[in-house]
Amino acid sequence: MFVELIFYSLLAVATSLGSLYIYLTWNFKYWQKSSLRIAKPLTFLGTYPSIMTRKRNMVYDIHDVYLNYKSNNRAVGVFVTRKPEILILDPNLAHEILVKNFRLYRDTLTSSWLKQSYTIWQSSCKKLLKVMEDKVGNSGTNIIETRDLCFRFTADVMCNYIWGIDVGTLTNPTEVSHVVGMTDKWIMYTYKTRVYSLMATVTPVVRVIWPFTLFPKETDDFFSKLTRDAVQIRQQQPANTERPDFLNYMLQLQERKGISHDDMVGHSLTMLLDGYETVAIALMHTLYYLAKYPKVQQKLRDELMTNMYNTKVGFSYEELMNLPYLDQCVHETLRLVTLLPNIPRICTEDTTLQLSPEQSVDIPKGMVVTVPVYSLHHDKDYFPQPNEYVPERFDNGAHLELTKRGIYLPFSDGPRICIGARLALMTAKIALAEIILQYEINSCALTQEDQSTNVKSFILCLDGDIMLEYKSLTKYQGFLK
Repeated sequence: MFVELIFYSLLAVATSLGSLYIYLTWNFKYWQKSSLRIAKPLTFLGTYPSIMTRKRNMVYDIHDVYLNYKSNNRAVGVFVTRKPEILILDPNLAHEILVKNFRLYRDTLTSSWLKQSYTIWQSSCKKLLKVMEDKVGNSGTNIIETRDLCFRFTADVMCNYIWGIDVGTLTNPTEVSHVVGMTDKWIMYTYKTRVYSLMATVTPVVRVIWPFTLFPKETDDFFSKLTRDAVQIRQQQPANTERPDFLNYMLQLQERKGISHDDMVGHSLTMLLDGYETVAIALMHTLYYLAKYPKVQQKLRDELMTNMYNTKVGFSYEELMNLPYLDQCVHETLRLVTLLPNIPRICTEDTTLQLSPEQSVDIPKGMVVTVPVYSLHHDKDYFPQPNEYVPERFDNGAHLELTKRGIYLPFSDGPRICIGARLALMTAKIALAEIILQYEINSCALTQEDQSTNVKSFILCLDGDIMLEYKSLTKYQGFLK
C-alpha cells in the first residue's frame, strides 16, 4: 500500500510538471510559421529566464540575444515567458518603428515654457547648495551620500514645479517627507505591476482570481487630494496665477480644453515620474563618473569657469543648455546608464515589417515589438570602449545624428519621445554646473565599484549608497548667490 501511494504521488507530480511544461512551451512553434529567425537558447521560461528566476536583470538576457544575432539578422522572434514578441536588432529598423511608422505602434513641454520656469530650478539649486555647505562644514571636505542628495534635489524641484509646494527635502534634510514617501511607494508599485503582468502572461487565470489595480488606492487618493488642495491654494492667491509652473499649465488646459480633475492628476504624476527618479539617477551617476574620471571633471569645470566669467552673471537658460562639454557629459551618462533600457511598442493594427527586399514578417495587431536600447548604447561597433566614460564621443552635437540613425535613444525618438526630455536635461545640468563650480569631487575608500546589479528596477543603476568626497573650492562663490 505504501509503495503504491509513493508511486501514484510521484506519477501525479510528474503529470503535473509535464502538463505545466507543455503549457509553457506549447506556443514556441509560433515563429516556425514565418521567416523570422527564433532566438536561442529557448528555455521553458522563454527567451529571457531572468524574468522569473530574478538571478540578474532581464536587460542582460536581451543583451545576450542582441550580441548573438545582430550580425546577420535585423530582428528575431523571442518569447517573453510563452508570449511571442519581436526583438529589433538593426538601428535603422528601430528608427522606422519609432519615427516613420509610429502611428502603428503606441506607447509637451516646450523650451519656451521651461525657460519661463527656470527660476524655480535656480531656487532649488540654492537650497541644494545650502545642504551641501552644511554637510561639508568648516573642514571644507566631507563624504556625502550622493544618492540621497540627488533624490532630495529632484523631489524639491519637481514638487515645487508641479504643485507649487515645498516638500521639505532640502529645507528639512533630516526629515522624511510624506510626499516623497508616497511617491516612492507609488513608483515601487509600478515594479510590482511588471511581476503581476508576467504572472498573468504565464497563467491568464491570475487576472480573474487576483484582480490588480495599476496603482494602490492609497497613493491615488493622496495625489488626488494633493492636486485638489494645490489648485484651491493657487486660486486663493491671485499673485501666483501667473507663476510659470506645471500647475498653472494644467489650469490653462482645464480652462481651454476642459480637462478633468483626474486628467490633471494623471498628467502631474506622469511629470513626476519623468522628473523625479530618472533624473536623480542620471544626476547621481554623472557625479559618480566625474569623481572616477578627474580629467573629465576638470575639463568640465574649465568650460563652466570660462563661460561664467564671460557672462558676468549667472547662466541663463539658453547659455546653460548650450554649454557643449556639459551637454556631452550628460549624454554620456545617459548612454551608459540608459534610463529606458528597452522600448516596447504595441502594434495597433495588422502590418508587415520589411526586413529585406526578399524577407518580411507579418505582425498581428497587439504584438509587442521591442527596441533594445541598452544593447545599442553598449555596442562597441557604435561606441568603442562602451563601458568607459568618454564624453568626447558626443562632440559637435553627435547625439543628434546618432538619434536619427536609431543608435542613441535615451528618451526614445519620434512623436512618442519622452515629454520630460528637456526637463530632465535642464534639471541635471543646472545642478551639475553649480556643484562642479563649487566642489571638487573624488572617490574614496567607501565609494562602490560600477556594478549595476539591481534586478528590481527597470533601470540598470548603481545599487546602495554612493559615497563621494566633496572638497570646497573657495575661489568661487557661486553664480546663484
